[in-house]
Amino acid sequence: MHAQFPDQAMLDALQKRILREPDCLPGCAQISEMQLAINARSLTIELQVHAQQAVAVPLPAQYRQWFPGRVLVDDEIAEGLFRGRDGKLWLYAGKGIHHIVLSGRVPPLKNFFLPLPLKPHRVAISSQGWLVEGVHEHQVADRQLQFTRKNAGNKSQAAAEIEQDALPPFVQLERTLQLGVDWRLVTRVRRITPADSAIALEIPLLPGESVLTPGVRVERDKVLVNMLPRQTQMLWHSSLQKQEKIDLQAADTDLWAETWRVDASPIWHLRTSGIAVVHHQDRQGRWLPEWRPWPGEKVSLTITRPEGVPGQTLTLDKSRLHIQPGRRAMQVTLVLYLRSSQGGQHAITLPEKAELQAVKIDGISQPVRMKGRQLTLPVKPGRQEVSIVWRQTQDIENFFKTPQVDLHMPGVNSQINLTLGEDRWILFTAGPRFGPAVLFWGVLAILVVMAIALGRIHFTPLRTWQWLLLLIGLSQIPMAGALLVVAWLVALGARGTKNPGEIRYFNAAQIALGVSTLAALLLFLAIKQGLLGAPDMQITGNQSSAFNLNWYQDRIAAELPRATVVSVPLLYYRLAMLAWSLWLAAALLNWLQWGWGCFARGDLWRRSAPKEKRQRSLLVKKKETE
Repeated sequence: MHAQFPDQAMLDALQKRILREPDCLPGCAQISEMQLAINARSLTIELQVHAQQAVAVPLPAQYRQWFPGRVLVDDEIAEGLFRGRDGKLWLYAGKGIHHIVLSGRVPPLKNFFLPLPLKPHRVAISSQGWLVEGVHEHQVADRQLQFTRKNAGNKSQAAAEIEQDALPPFVQLERTLQLGVDWRLVTRVRRITPADSAIALEIPLLPGESVLTPGVRVERDKVLVNMLPRQTQMLWHSSLQKQEKIDLQAADTDLWAETWRVDASPIWHLRTSGIAVVHHQDRQGRWLPEWRPWPGEKVSLTITRPEGVPGQTLTLDKSRLHIQPGRRAMQVTLVLYLRSSQGGQHAITLPEKAELQAVKIDGISQPVRMKGRQLTLPVKPGRQEVSIVWRQTQDIENFFKTPQVDLHMPGVNSQINLTLGEDRWILFTAGPRFGPAVLFWGVLAILVVMAIALGRIHFTPLRTWQWLLLLIGLSQIPMAGALLVVAWLVALGARGTKNPGEIRYFNAAQIALGVSTLAALLLFLAIKQGLLGAPDMQITGNQSSAFNLNWYQDRIAAELPRATVVSVPLLYYRLAMLAWSLWLAAALLNWLQWGWGCFARGDLWRRSAPKEKRQRSLLVKKKETE
């Protein structure tokens, strides 16, 4: 096979180089001056074109509107002319300055438009019998020119020359008043007639209206609307001067129909008079009164601002206070969930000896300093989360109270979280009602009652105080194990009061006592091992535990609620359990000795009697019955 030269890649590169757009686009050509002369029969346009390099220049012509019959370039017939699919005329112009002349008959229409795709810097108009719109002060033109034929002297002759024109332009004018902190007006002009021709209108402004949208021309308190063909709408925004009364009156014209809407903020009170409202709400159910007047009809809007009701502008939706005490200092974090209707500042009072660490609003650190105990927070409108972290040089005490914080405002949903170390023995808690409770003291009251009841049993060697000490130690194990130990001691005492002959199923009872003795001894060993762990004070309530305490209060005053915890070092618990273990070891020796005497009273095990002895005993019983 022979290689093809040039290959397709080289051909594509050459094509791309040849068809590459000039670097000067879109400013390769400019029209410095345009002179237009129009009379009853002809239209002549002279252009001064400056081309930086050879390029196609769009000319002011439009098929089916006005198209030149002759085009001269530097006094010679133009050769490089091209009409696009959109009906526009293009001319290939070489590099340099060119004088271009377009001439032709005017179309037999009442009005027509002339687009200016390459807008000239200066336009001069000479008109006879035609009204030309689209040129403003300093000879600056719009994107198109609108031509309207003036009334001819001989109407019958004019009617014969002029063909049937298209439908006159007709648009929908929509004004939406937006009454908020600032007053705005949104005006929309929508085309109703077919978009095959240009539209030039003058829309009057409302009293106090100032157009803000750039590129919109205003003359004599009127907006000059110049819509190109196939342009369906035009929109502009304006500012509106605040006034107590606004009068809206539909223009007496057949060029447009009007629609009025008022979008009033709740800070304004609106009263209307005049024609009835067509719609009170929009499709989303938002209040948006709408009027559709006939020409000449009127609506009066009376707008007042209601006086504000005195009350607070800042709301505390939730607060969370987290305290983590240490041996020398404690770390405190206060999180506030605020909702404000206006910006400003709010001050809170922190506890004494508080060292501010950080202040964050919505996760962003803020350069806020304290003045004494006062901390001033910046508040913005809307919702915000404020996090305040400080440190206090305060040791953990046996009688601990959460810090005193004054928020200077009421609130709801207050939470307090206290995280204690594992080296503290919590004895008592107090604070908001919905919080932790130490249930051990209620259990202790029940144990006292049980000890008094068990102390009245005469066949056990334990007194009331001994039962109480035993039950207090057994409270650190599951209830089933504690009941087993109590049942074991009572069962041994009951065994010691009866002879073997009085006990049915003697051997089975002995086996049960032996098994329960082994189980009780194992439980005592487990208690001694468990004494090395943490005390079970049965702390519960609001998802609290022995080292994590939580309080909640639905409504609070200016100051945050305070919680109290009574605790001692865990060493006290270790010493108490050591003393209990020593007492239990000494008492258990006596109880085992007493228990063995009860277990072995009369006989340890009942053997089976010989066959003859059993028959003799049966005969004796039979005679006794006879």
